[in-house]
Amino acid sequence: MRKILALALLSILIIGCDYEVAITPNAQIPINRDLVGTWEYVPNDEEGLAEFTMLVLRQNDNEYLIIYGKDLGLYLRAYIVELSDLPGLIQLECIGADNKPVDTNNKSIYHLAKYKFKNDNVLELKILNTDIVDKSCKSSKELKTKILENKKNIELFNNPGMFRRVKK
Repeated sequence: MRKILALALLSILIIGCDYEVAITPNAQIPINRDLVGTWEYVPNDEEGLAEFTMLVLRQNDNEYLIIYGKDLGLYLRAYIVELSDLPGLIQLECIGADNKPVDTNNKSIYHLAKYKFKNDNVLELKILNTDIVDKSCKSSKELKTKILENKKNIELFNNPGMFRRVKK
């Protein structure tokens, strides 16, 4: 049961690449260096221990490379985006999984997450709720509009995952 729940979070990040468009395709905001490092998944009390890590690397001044998972190896390009008064948004673009590039026929390679530091060593990630912002958005403008229409909905970002910074 523990492993199933941990895999569920992993599948949210993998299968969760539900959108064909990004909020913006270009990384323009400098990275938050506090995100860089190795993070381990913190299961809730029902899950027990899980051995999933997330390595967040600085790719350049405005982008991260994220490698997630123990065996699967999910590779994400990530960058901070700003949208109205919604803080802590990070655009995710799936660039590979299972040691292979993303299938070029798969157009749903984007997702949006919200991050928040609970303290210096704990990071919470929530994923954009596809029940609220439909996957059918065909343009960045449409995606932004749907998010902003629902920005006061507390369920706009859901499925929280907690990560603890791995000490060097």
